[in-house]
Amino acid sequence: MNGNNNNNITTTEKTETKGGGDDQQTLLAALLGATSVARDEHEFSHRLSTFKATIATPESQKRREYYLDRQKTKRRDLLKQLRTLASTTDNDDKVEHNDEDYDDSDQSMSDQKGVESTTSTRDIDNDDISMTTTTTTTVEQEKIRKTQKNIDSKLKRQQKKKQQELSMYSNHLMLAEPMKDVPERIDVDWFAVPAPQGKRCLVVSQRDKTVARSPDGTIIASFSSTLPFGSTASRESCGNINNRFCVLDCLFEPIKSVYYVLDILCWKGNVLCDCNSEFRFFWKQTKLSETMAHKRSQSNPSPFIALPYYDTDTQSLKLLNDTLSEQQQVKELIDDSSYNIEFILFYHKESLYSFGLTPLFLSLSAHHLPTLLASVMNDPNNTIK
Repeated sequence: MNGNNNNNITTTEKTETKGGGDDQQTLLAALLGATSVARDEHEFSHRLSTFKATIATPESQKRREYYLDRQKTKRRDLLKQLRTLASTTDNDDKVEHNDEDYDDSDQSMSDQKGVESTTSTRDIDNDDISMTTTTTTTVEQEKIRKTQKNIDSKLKRQQKKKQQELSMYSNHLMLAEPMKDVPERIDVDWFAVPAPQGKRCLVVSQRDKTVARSPDGTIIASFSSTLPFGSTASRESCGNINNRFCVLDCLFEPIKSVYYVLDILCWKGNVLCDCNSEFRFFWKQTKLSETMAHKRSQSNPSPFIALPYYDTDTQSLKLLNDTLSEQQQVKELIDDSSYNIEFILFYHKESLYSFGLTPLFLSLSAHHLPTLLASVMNDPNNTIK
C-alpha cells in the first residue's frame, strides 16, 4: 500500500468567507460546477459483464493524457471560483434578509392599521354604523390579503431555497468509466481500491450534524457522527466558523449501516478536490484514523470505514487477488471493516477530483481481476509501458 510520499503533496488552500452557514452549503457548487449525468452512472453495478485485457489503444491513451492536461486549467478555475464565493453568497444573504424584514414590517403596519380602524369606529354615531361596518370589513380583507401574500412569498422563498440546495449537492461525485482496456503504465501510475456494493452518496458534516445525500442531492439520512463537526461530541471551536465542515464520497451499506469512504473532498474546510489521488488517499487514511468515526458507538451509530488502496504492480495485484480468493471462502463478515469485494476501482495517481465521468477513474468487476493480473504478468513485449 502506498500514498505517503510527502514530496507529491499538493498544498491545499483554505477559504475564509464572511457569510454565515450558507457559505458552507454553497461551497460544493463553486468547486467545479454540477454535471448532468444518467442516474445509473453513479453506480458500479451496470459496468461491463465481460472484460478482455487488451492493450490500451492510442486513442484511449490520448484521451487520458488530455484529461490530465485539462486538469491544470480546471485547478485555476477552481481557485478563482473559491475566492469569489464569499462576496457572492454574502450579497445573496443580505437580499433575502431584507425581503424578510420588509414582509415583517408590512405585516406590522397592516396590524396597526386594523387596530386603529377598529378603535376609531367606537365613537361613531349609530347613523354611520353601516359605513363603519363596510370600512372595517375592507380593512380586514386587506389584512387577510396581505397576510396571505406574505405566506405565499415565504413558501416561494422556501421552495426556491430547497431547489437551490438540491442543485448545490446534485451530481457532485466523480464517476468511473468501465475499464475496457489496460491503460499504459498501469503498474506505475494507478491505484486499485477494492470496493463493496453500496449506495453512492455525498456525506457532509457541519454544525453538529451529519447529512448523507444521494447523487441528485436528496437527503438519505441525517444523524450524529464523530466526524469533525458531525455532532456535539465532535464539536471543535478552532479556526474560522465557515471552515468547520467535512465532505466525503462514500458507499453506504444499508444492512450493516456502514459508510465506506471512497474519497475525501474537504476536511475541516480544506478543499482537497484540487489535490491528486495520491495525496487524497494519504489524507483519507491518516485523518479518519485520528477520529473515532471508524468505531460504532451511541454518538456514532453508523461508522465510517476508509477503503484501503493498493499499488498496481504485479506483487500488489497478486496480494489483492489473494485477498479476493480468501474472501470467497469466508461466509460470515467478522466486523464493520470487513466486506464483500464486488468491484475494483482504479484511480490515476495524478487525477484530481472532478465531477462527472472521467477516464482517470475506472471500474472493473472483481471477478475480472485474475484476467487483468494475467495480462500484467504476461507482457513479454513490454507493451504495457
